[in-house]
Amino acid sequence: MPTTAPTTRRTDYVLALMAKGDELFNARDWEALEPIHHPDMIAHIPGSAEPIYGREAHGAAMQQLVQMFPDIRVHTGTRSSSVAATGSPSSPTSPGRSPGR
Repeated sequence: MPTTAPTTRRTDYVLALMAKGDELFNARDWEALEPIHHPDMIAHIPGSAEPIYGREAHGAAMQQLVQMFPDIRVHTGTRSSSVAATGSPSSPTSPGRSPGR
């Protein structure tokens, strides 16, 4: 008797797709990342007042995020994706950075 849930293959596929998306984000490969997302996707991003609607708007938001935090990286967990992001702001007047840097 199988003990695996019937959604295991789909879950594995989605987690692999998310991991690939994280890998492409970290590589800044925007062209290869585009087909990973559905054209009508909706992204709920912490710190964003409203959801981001659509692949194109989401791609623009991700590129803007990289401009603000050039060294940002997404870290993929074992059971989920995008569990943590690390990076520092690029603005010399951002909190935590001295204006002389």
